[in-house]
This record gives sequence, C-alpha cells and structure tokens, in this order.
Amino acid sequence: RISCPAHFASMGNCLPSTCCSRSVLGTVDVEGILQRLDEGAAPVITNKVLRSLRWHVRQGETFRTTDARKAGWHFQAALLINPRDVTALCGIADMLSVLGDVYSAIKLLRRTAHIAPFSGLVHFHLGCALLEQNDVIGALSEFQAVTECEGDSRIAAISQSHLDLALRSCGGGLGPEAIARLDVRAWSKEVPVPMSQTRCTICLEEFHEGDNLRVLRCAHVFHATCVDHWLSHSATCPLCMDVQPRYPTAEGM
Repeated sequence: RISCPAHFASMGNCLPSTCCSRSVLGTVDVEGILQRLDEGAAPVITNKVLRSLRWHVRQGETFRTTDARKAGWHFQAALLINPRDVTALCGIADMLSVLGDVYSAIKLLRRTAHIAPFSGLVHFHLGCALLEQNDVIGALSEFQAVTECEGDSRIAAISQSHLDLALRSCGGGLGPEAIARLDVRAWSKEVPVPMSQTRCTICLEEFHEGDNLRVLRCAHVFHATCVDHWLSHSATCPLCMDVQPRYPTAEGM
C-alpha cells in the first residue's frame, strides 16, 4: 500500500493549489523523509500512480532552477508516493543546498547513498554538496565514484570536470621531489607489504616478486610506475584519498 494522500495520486497535470502548497512548502521535513527512507523497500506502485510520480519528478526538475520552493513541493509529493525515489531525494537535497542548508543536504544524500550505492546521480550531488562545504577530499571521492558507476555517460563527463576543478583547488599533484621522498620497496612473499595488498588497484595486476612498489603515507601500496603518474596529477591516495605530504616531514629533515 502507498501511504500518501489521495490527491497526490490523482493530481494529473494541474499545479498545486495555494492552500495545499503552503503546508508542504513552509519547511522540508528532512527527518520525516529520512524516517520513511529507513522504513523499508520501495512500495509496489500501479501504472496510474507511477505516472503521477513521474509527473511530480518532471515538475520538480522543471522548477529546480527557477523556483526552489515549487521544486521542493513536487519532490516531496513524489516522495510521499515512493520514499525511495532517488531522483526526488537528490532534488530535495539540491533544493536544501540552494536554500542554504547544505548540512541537511549532505545528511540526506549520505543516507540515500546507502540504499543506492551504485547511483552516479547520488554521488554527483553529494560531491557538489561537499565541494560547497570546501570538503575537497570528500568531493574527490564522490566524483570518482560517479565515473566508476556511470562509465562514459554525460553525468560522468560533468563529474570529471568537477573532479579536475577540485584537484586544481587543492593544489594539483606532487612534484618529482615529493614523489621521490615516498618509500619504495620490492614486493616479496616472505616480507608482506603494509595492508596485506596483493595487487595494484590502479592497473589491477597482481604483485610479482621483485616489483617496485610505492608505499604511501596511509600505508596503501601500488606499482611505483602506476601511482607516480597519479601523484603527479593528484596529491591524494587513489584508495582512501589521504593527502600525501608536499614538503619534507620532520622525520625526513
């Protein structure tokens, strides 16, 4: 069963009336949205109700850039029909960011990512919200997740441009001297590397006896030739996004 007012399921193509919209538009009940999100799986929806759901989502997308309050009303109406509609959840988060409540937007998107971990749309909006809060490292991780989820899609291309912007904002990659200061060791079965890794997660090849491995500050290891190219463009670990030192540390001076 769908727990939503009957008029939400039968509104057709009419805009919400003023008296109806005021109660919903006044505030966004983020906690209520999160509670319904956690209550269970998406409900079974008939074709008629599905058309109404899609209409609300389309209207929300239409008003997103011109009228955040109307967009929010339509996205909330869609969530009353299906509390787990990813597009509507991202729309609500986007509206919250526009209205200045980035904290709630991030909270909502993180919870949405738990139910839709392979949605590039969720990772994209979360990356944008984190970037707005100057969390460059968190944004980098989310934008990279978009490219992994979406392949060569348009949203992946947009995310790549955001990723490049985020990398530039945190100063780009390491210089040759900074990379050379990072530890290098030969891989051996008798002497395990930190984190007990057995393959390079950049090229996905198994480590072989005598391979030169670069050990980052976070203890993750990669083929030196693979990660050195990465580090020349980004000062972060490809796995955990830990920022690598650009200058000599106290131990190295």
